[in-house]
Amino acid sequence: MSQRIQNKLGYHFSNPKYILFLLSIILLIIVPPLYSISDSATILFDIIYFIVIFLGSLYTSINKRNLIILMILGSLTYITHMLSDAVLHFKLLNALFTIGFFLTVLINLIKFVLYERIIDANGIYAAISGYLAIGLASAPLFFIIEKYYPGAFTITTGHTLYDFIYYSFITLTTVGFGDILPVHPFAKAITIIISISGQLYLTILIAIIIGKYMFYLSRKHVD
Repeated sequence: MSQRIQNKLGYHFSNPKYILFLLSIILLIIVPPLYSISDSATILFDIIYFIVIFLGSLYTSINKRNLIILMILGSLTYITHMLSDAVLHFKLLNALFTIGFFLTVLINLIKFVLYERIIDANGIYAAISGYLAIGLASAPLFFIIEKYYPGAFTITTGHTLYDFIYYSFITLTTVGFGDILPVHPFAKAITIIISISGQLYLTILIAIIIGKYMFYLSRKHVD
């Protein structure tokens, strides 16, 4: 039985399905705006949040040790998320665990893309997931800054974490609509770092992916 599990884990580590993780992240980003339409959207978000953590732990882990670390981080992230409405301090804990979880996922995805000799469609899904993971890891960081330095951002009162998810991706893509602006020096510094990180990710990692993917297509054509 133990050997059977090890064989399945070995196959899993060498054949991750990043498309499932990517789709779950996209759903996680899309669902929160539905809160204003239906109360059931909150339950749906909690379910999708769990799926993202589960698939992130399962499919982005590169070995058994890494899988255990992600499962622990993921469990703490989800538990603090579910308790955050009842206990205020859990919101900050959830933000910290979320940062740790998605940063670990990001590192694993980057390693996969860099170490794979040939990149196919699965590698492209991994790269896109990594880019979205930067945005999801940045949002709680902005949230923490606003909590410790009220007024660090020009944002309306009664804001939620989703407002910072929005700001995170606007910063990451360097769109900059201007509806939310960093005011505190620390907020400005983190905004600059996230903005540069997004551009470096696109220019460096995507260039590597394109080169490896073209090599994969050329070999497939020859075969």
